Amino acid sequence: MSQTTIPSVLLALREQLTAALPNTIVSLGPTLLNEPGTALYIGVVDMEAPGYTNAVTFAQSWPLATHSGPLSREEEFRVNCAVEAYDGEGDLDAALAAVGDVFEQVSAHVRESRNLGVQGVLWVNPSEDPGTLDFAQHQGGASALLLFALNIHARL
Repeated sequence: MSQTTIPSVLLALREQLTAALPNTIVSLGPTLLNEPGTALYIGVVDMEAPGYTNAVTFAQSWPLATHSGPLSREEEFRVNCAVEAYDGEGDLDAALAAVGDVFEQVSAHVRESRNLGVQGVLWVNPSEDPGTLDFAQHQGGASALLLFALNIHARL
């Protein structure tokens, strides 16, 4: 058995959400959105940070450490995500609607799949921690950025 489910979860999220969001760019980590459209970045907490991004925070515990049988390990982690929408016509309403729609589709997908088909994952749900929504109108159009996280609980 693997020592962590994190890599498998990240890859499953990218694969499944790419299929579920055909009109959205889905990537691990940030990419450049130079043309109008919508992108979902998995493993991003700060779009402006150079170099490495704070993709995942995690903790593991062995709650049955005194148990005489095989030990199971609990793993809880948070995958940071960002949805960015850019409207070249300057339609801020459209950019806001686009990030909201992607967030709702991601939330629905993880609720329906429960464990993303990853062995050991018990559940996935949108974080209860506050997300953030930023938006701007600029010379090139309008953009919106929604930061949120997914909480994952696994047993190894």
